[in-house]
Amino acid sequence: AEAIRVQSEQNLKSTTERLLNARGSFKVTTEPAGASISIGDRAPRTAPVTWSDLRLGRYDVTISLAGYDSEQHTVEIKENEVTDLGTIKLKRQVGS
Repeated sequence: AEAIRVQSEQNLKSTTERLLNARGSFKVTTEPAGASISIGDRAPRTAPVTWSDLRLGRYDVTISLAGYDSEQHTVEIKENEVTDLGTIKLKRQVGS
């Protein structure tokens, strides 16, 4: 019983360490191209964009471009996967 408990603890520690070091990627394209994309607290980049080496978890994504409505999305980064929002079609702002 003790050997099983020790093996179980080692497996849990190994899984925890793997997940703490695990990474995933995120990509998005906008129409029109050139929108500013922010994910979490990282510096904005210009679409189309791919971020690599992101820790696992949920992130808030902000998409903005002058003359268009900003968009907010939430993405979940998974281990060894690319989370792809596809092409986000921005809506032109209207006003007078």
